Amino acid sequence: MNEIIRFSLFLFVALLSVSCTKNTDTTSIKIISSGHAIDSIWINLYPYDKPDNHTLKLKLNDGIFELDTLLMTPHFGRVSFPTTLKSGKLEYIFTENIEFIIRPEEKIQIKASFEKDRLTYSINGHHFNEELKKYNMGIAEETKSIHAIYHEIENRFPNELDWSIPGVDSLLKLRIPYRDTIEVKQEKFILANLENEIAAYLMLYYSKEKVQSFFPLLTEKAKNSTYGKLVSKKMTFWSSLDSGAVAPNFKYKTFDNKQISLDSLKGKYVLLDFWGTWCPPCRKEIPDMKKFYNSHKDVLEIVGIACNDKYDSWKNLIEEKEMNWTQILNNPENEDLTKTYDINVFPSKILIDPYGIIVKTINGSGEDTFDELDKLITTANNN
Repeated sequence: MNEIIRFSLFLFVALLSVSCTKNTDTTSIKIISSGHAIDSIWINLYPYDKPDNHTLKLKLNDGIFELDTLLMTPHFGRVSFPTTLKSGKLEYIFTENIEFIIRPEEKIQIKASFEKDRLTYSINGHHFNEELKKYNMGIAEETKSIHAIYHEIENRFPNELDWSIPGVDSLLKLRIPYRDTIEVKQEKFILANLENEIAAYLMLYYSKEKVQSFFPLLTEKAKNSTYGKLVSKKMTFWSSLDSGAVAPNFKYKTFDNKQISLDSLKGKYVLLDFWGTWCPPCRKEIPDMKKFYNSHKDVLEIVGIACNDKYDSWKNLIEEKEMNWTQILNNPENEDLTKTYDINVFPSKILIDPYGIIVKTINGSGEDTFDELDKLITTANNN
């Protein structure tokens, strides 16, 4: 194989309304490629108004990728390209990808080329996609550096999910300056595009505090765009989950086959812990979670809510790590608690007081997470 890999790609997406009486918008994706070393790609499709992720792994068939699917609403799309790690494991380079928005009855066309590990591409169609490309290109070096760290972890610690071990932990800390730079660049990009929908889109996964600071700065045009309305909807929903609001009740079957409801736990503090066996930062927290639980179990119930997990993986880890607090497996077909509580980040924790009132929501993992929770409970009990 030549030292310089040249990869050419043509992507055509067409959404057609096939009936005036039926809401059926067919999306056809065709990718014609040449010179690609691996015969598969990933396409992720996300409905614009939901966190659901439809992941499609497409195989090369005589040099062509083809997909026909049915989309009812605008979708965010991502085409990701594979690489092979030193271990031989196939990974997808999420920094070297193409991102776009597909809207009903819209056609977009993407042309891309690879030279070594550098992706260049062009998109025609809705102007949103050009704006999204500008943003991604602006943070390309930082995201590339972050994922190089992840690949280094995979190469040095293959199949290692416990990211608390010293070697992994020290590598993870190298991400911090790149993440800080991305955050600064993102804020500058938003401020430079207050009249464009892309600014609202970038706020989708902002914290509540940051959205409350930036959203009022948008023009009316941006606020009334598809993603502007979605952010506005999230802000309204957040108000129902603010500190001081009543926590939504739910009923679920636990790991030990008991039926519980949130209301049945009133009288104690309750910590809802949204996590997953697939999530290294979640696994890293388990020892601290044990200490925290043992320190407060007289006044505290923890409800671990495993998300996007398979039963066997969930069961085995609970038994292996002796996670002896209440455990439930989130079931989107029954009641999706990630939607009930607007969870998009893992791990996330919600502390609820003995009267069923939300005290604090913590998204992500931090060194001071359990110190903060400890102070909230201790201070309240001393008053």
